This record gives sequence, structure tokens and C-alpha cells, in this order.
Amino acid sequence: MRKPLKECRLLDLGSGLGTNAIPAAKVVHSVFGIDISPTHVERAREWAEREGLENVTFRVGSATDLDMEPFDIVVCDYLLEHVRDPNTVISVIARHLSRDGAYFLSTNNKWWPLENPYGMPIPFVSWMPKGWSDRYIRLLGLGTEYGIFPISWSRLERLLDRNNLTWSLKPPTRPYTVAQKLGGTLVRITPEFWSIANVFQVVGRQKEPTA
Repeated sequence: MRKPLKECRLLDLGSGLGTNAIPAAKVVHSVFGIDISPTHVERAREWAEREGLENVTFRVGSATDLDMEPFDIVVCDYLLEHVRDPNTVISVIARHLSRDGAYFLSTNNKWWPLENPYGMPIPFVSWMPKGWSDRYIRLLGLGTEYGIFPISWSRLERLLDRNNLTWSLKPPTRPYTVAQKLGGTLVRITPEFWSIANVFQVVGRQKEPTA
């Protein structure tokens, strides 16, 4: 960051239960979280109240409809894979990021062979065309459709570039699963392994304007 954290305004897209927003509110000036689930928003508000935090606000709504002044920090943690058109979310990040600000984005990799949205690993479901993945989920008795939309690194990179955002891929600083520990080791050996990582963790900022 180019200014002290205690002076920064943070936007949390898809804030959920406040898992990122509540800890962040203790080190930044203010936090605004938005989530489509009224239940999650209410529980996040209750948590903030228990912590005695008055600098965090939660709103029920779609992140893709947001229109506010730019923030110093934009966090988008595991939201992108829940949206059919990922550019709608990335454009929100770009539009709400201040010139000197920074963003953090994490999302699932389409080419990771095991997806786990239903509490059990499902092999190759994210590799399939939408119609096939829906039938696969119905066959397993897990629902009527596969509502997750993981993205490949090549497509994510193109969308970040289209929205004038720089990027840098970062392995977890505190890996706690075997996949995270193995993946962190592999991408440090060579960045080529990012194309098959289970999760992308990206940080960046707005591109500098060209002369």
C-alpha cells in the first residue's frame, strides 16, 4: 500500500459472514461489505457488534450492482466462481479501486481436477460443458445444476488486462492443507505450475496511465 493501513477504506465484495471484513476493520480506517445473502449479512453485523466495531458496514445486495466512490483496498475472496460472467465482478473491482489502491482476488482454477462445492470432492466436473456438468450433479443426487463457474488462468489474465489491472500471483502465506503446501512449493520452483494450481490468489493495482 502507498498509505498507512489505518487510513485505508476497504471494500469486501461477497463479504459473507464477515470472515475478512471483521479482522480487517481492526487495522484499517473503515470497511464496507456487500453480500447477496441476508442471513450472512445479519450474522456479520452481529459479529461486528460483539467485537464493538463501529467502522464496518454490511449491506445486502449484489456486488455487480455496486456503485460507490473508490476504495483504497478491494477484496474479492471466492466470489468470482459464483458468477456466470466473471468480467462483471472484475469490472466492479477496477471501478471501485482508487488510483493508489490495491486489490486482492482469489478464485478457483477451472483446470483443478477436484471441485468441492457440495462437501465432497467431485472429479473433473469443472472441465465439462455446462449441460454435462449439470447432468453429472443430478446423477450424483447433489442438486439440479452445477452452479460454480471456475475460470482458467489464461482467461482471468485477459480479463484483468482488459480492465487495466496489474496482477501478481501469490501462494498462501500460511498454507494449511496438503494441496496448498504442495502448490506453494511447486509455483516457487516455476511459475508455470500456476496454470494447474487449485486456487489463484492475485494482488495488483490499476495500471499506470500511458503518456
